[in-house]
Amino acid sequence: YQRRVHGESFLKEYDWPVYVFECEQTLNNNNQMNQEVEDQRKVHLLVEEDKQEAEAKAQQTNEKESMEDEDEEEIPFNTAHLFRLLRYCRRYLGSFIFANACVLLYSASETAVPWFCGLLLDEINRKGNNLKELAFYFLLVCLSTAFLKSVFNYSFSLIGLKIIQDIRSDLFESLMGKDLDFFERGKQES
Repeated sequence: YQRRVHGESFLKEYDWPVYVFECEQTLNNNNQMNQEVEDQRKVHLLVEEDKQEAEAKAQQTNEKESMEDEDEEEIPFNTAHLFRLLRYCRRYLGSFIFANACVLLYSASETAVPWFCGLLLDEINRKGNNLKELAFYFLLVCLSTAFLKSVFNYSFSLIGLKIIQDIRSDLFESLMGKDLDFFERGKQES
């Protein structure tokens, strides 16, 4: 191994093992850096592939949705349809009023819960004598809130199911009352 110092060339035998060790270290460092760069490149390629797959899936989904949107016709809002549906609600007017009253009471009791919490905290801070009474009223309000919520949910669900049943039975009666010519016309048009 030759080294140039101040323009002179000479061979130092005692530096040879150090030089070999330094070369090996440099090669190892370069190999590690190359491996890291290669790993980063692979990760980058995988991320890019995932992005491309996600974009392709999103594009396919958008194409399907646009095709579905083209197939579906836009039905304009018609108040006549709303009044026809309200005719079915009229049959259950009493239940509908009861359910709405439960909603109003539920809303009132729901807003009373934080108020009672404030009263309880004030009573605790003052170390007053009405703590048990306020706690009882607070528990009563919480239970009534839960009960009213379940009652109005059940009432509206029951009303909705009955209305759907009425619509289905009216549709069935309407179809059964049609002449055979009505069904034959449907086959010929298809």
